[in-house]
Amino acid sequence: MANDDLKRAAIRGGAFTLAAQGVQIAAQVGALIVLAQLLRPSQFGLAVMATVILSIATVAADFGVSVLVVQRRELSPRRALRIGLGTGVLIALFLLLFLVLFEVPMRGLLTLGAFGIAVAGVGATARGCLERELKFARIAGLEALLAVAVALIKVDLAQRGAGAAAIVCGDAIGAGLYATAMLLAAQGSIGPKDPGPRSPVYRDGGRIVGMRMFDTGFGQMDRFLIGSLHSGIAMLGIYGFAYQHAMFLAARLGPVTERVALPLLSRLREQPAALADAYRALTRVHSLALTGPALLLYALAPTLVDWLYPERWSDAVPAMQALCLAAAAHGLNSRPGLLWIALGHIRMRFLWSVVNLGVTAVILWFAVPHGLEATAYALAARSTAATVVAQWLTHRVAPSIRHADYLRAIAPAAALTTLLLLLLAAV
Repeated sequence: MANDDLKRAAIRGGAFTLAAQGVQIAAQVGALIVLAQLLRPSQFGLAVMATVILSIATVAADFGVSVLVVQRRELSPRRALRIGLGTGVLIALFLLLFLVLFEVPMRGLLTLGAFGIAVAGVGATARGCLERELKFARIAGLEALLAVAVALIKVDLAQRGAGAAAIVCGDAIGAGLYATAMLLAAQGSIGPKDPGPRSPVYRDGGRIVGMRMFDTGFGQMDRFLIGSLHSGIAMLGIYGFAYQHAMFLAARLGPVTERVALPLLSRLREQPAALADAYRALTRVHSLALTGPALLLYALAPTLVDWLYPERWSDAVPAMQALCLAAAAHGLNSRPGLLWIALGHIRMRFLWSVVNLGVTAVILWFAVPHGLEATAYALAARSTAATVVAQWLTHRVAPSIRHADYLRAIAPAAALTTLLLLLLAAV
């Protein structure tokens, strides 16, 4: 496929994916508003803590083949699906065995979540098979429909008095629906059994799993430490509520970026100039989509919480505003890890995750005892520093991506941010 065709496919895929993300955002925000009316902070906190634990197992459920099937054209989709299914089922069985043998808090919630883990691997791998063929519109349509269905399921369960289980059980049912839908949609992309030589996947697959687990660890560590070191599960519910609002757009945009950018960057890795152009465009879009909206939410957070939610959630406003600054800093991070993986530097991406986890653990260990706002400001500082270091490393592995080009790419977001700050100061 020629470069122009690749760019057009990426633009079309990005447009479809962004449109679907709009539907998913509307469904999830609507569900969050209703769930906040039905659940107490302690129930919300239980769901957050269970999700923290389950998310670490879920990211390993496909053994990294959902990424490798996109990055490596020689990897058989049928073999990738077998690995994804087998790994997910194996991890779920280990979790259920652990829950049977040991007294574990939240045993019921974690048991529900294990069923979602069992099918998460095959769902992610089937989606990777579709991404490999640049079938973004099909993925986007299915994910939009599934987001609406899962939101309705969670709300219905909460109305029936399920409490924290409404969120965890809704996610598990959603994982089953997702795997089924993606597997059916990917039938045309799987093809017959590949008679060629097997592509080695276990070393790099292990690195991708390790990378994801470390990424999930530092991404969830603030909530884990707050639940462990601070004022218990109710305070975790307040913080989780603030985090879901402030970081919502960043969490939704991440999959969009990865699904569109990784196939494109992987196909351009032998063309330095085209690769640099694509990466600069990615940086520009990512910064514009996150930085300005995060600052706007910072200004509107007190009014929105007062308008939409019961008074019991008002304590979340200061932490939400501080986390909005972390989200704004995250917008300046141009997702360089995707470029590193596309270029084959999976070990480098793994080591980056290890260092991130260690640095975040030290920062949060000192910040969490000082309160929710201090925790959020510490995350903002970490995100800013990580952006600078990541861009320096990106130039080392891809010299065609210069620092000056990065600064020009984020200039529109910087101008928009400056304008918003001036407007906020005037108001």
